[in-house]
Formats: sequence, C-alpha cells, structure tokens
Amino acid sequence: MGEKKNRERFSIKFNENDPSHDAVIRLLEKQGAHSKAQFLVNAVLHYIHCPETPDIRIPPAVDRAAIEEIVAEILERKGTGKQAGHRPDVRKEPAAERGTVKQEQKREGEQQKEIDQATLALIADTMSAFRSS
Repeated sequence: MGEKKNRERFSIKFNENDPSHDAVIRLLEKQGAHSKAQFLVNAVLHYIHCPETPDIRIPPAVDRAAIEEIVAEILERKGTGKQAGHRPDVRKEPAAERGTVKQEQKREGEQQKEIDQATLALIADTMSAFRSS
C-alpha cells in the first residue's frame, strides 16, 4: 500500500454493537459539523498526556488454529472423550504432595473457570470479527 493522497484525512468505522463504541458515536454526533476533528484531537492529546491514563492491553489477534483446537477439545469432552470417572489431567504424585481432595477440586474448578473465560473471550472476539466484516 502506497502513501496516502491526503495524510490528514481518515475514515473510522465504529462498531455499533460495542457499548463503548456506541457511546463515542453518540458523543461525536453531538459535535458541530466542523468540530469533530478538534474534539478527537483534544481527546487523544488528553489521553496521551494524562498521568492517570491506564495501560490498555490490545488483545492478540484471533488464532484460527487455537480456536479449532479448543473447539475440538470441547467436542471431544462433550462426546465420547468424557467418561464417568475419567480424569485425563490427574498428576501421578503422592497424595501428601497433591493436597486434600477438596484442595484438588478447588484447583480444578479454578482451572476450568480460566479455560471457560479464555474460551468465551475467543468466541466473543471471533463473533466481533464476523460482525465487523
């Protein structure tokens, strides 16, 4: 892609389904016909120079292979892969090193929550990407 014809001209498309984008859309609609650019300039400069500005993590790009792997794993667990009493990730350690049964169940529950949240985040990112297309 070559250099832009007018480097001062930008086109931005907001996602109406994202509540934060919708709030910005409403704010920009309230600006006068020729004051949107100045409003955005003020907002960006304030954001950059404000000492209270939090670091915003940019989520990594959606990895199709990772999503396919997660979906395949879930389908395997829901289908024939999950049998009664089958625990594929049980460690072969003495019980004293693993802790009590309740502690072990708590760890597994925490891991499951992390997996569920990560999976939901990937699904949400994927759906957002489809909506944006």
